[in-house]
Amino acid sequence: MCPLWHEPLLERLTSIKLTLLIGNYAQAHYWTDRRTGNMTDSVANWRSVAPAMFPLPHPSPRNNGWLKRNPWFEHDVLPVLRQATGELVKVHRDGA
Repeated sequence: MCPLWHEPLLERLTSIKLTLLIGNYAQAHYWTDRRTGNMTDSVANWRSVAPAMFPLPHPSPRNNGWLKRNPWFEHDVLPVLRQATGELVKVHRDGA
């Protein structure tokens, strides 16, 4: 379904500052040039594309086990993601 509308929409969005690749399908579709291995490997490789892009696990209760097995996500990735989103919100709010 996404091939019908994603590309035409993205062509019209000319000032994207942050892309969240949420879940394995999004990472496989939009991160083909740098993605290696499984979702965990992709998320662990977040530094190669941050702060413009963040590969993230899907925010599902089914992923609670993944979050427990990968505490680095909360300690390493989330603070940087919070900072990046905070900066974008501030810029938008301040009109810069």
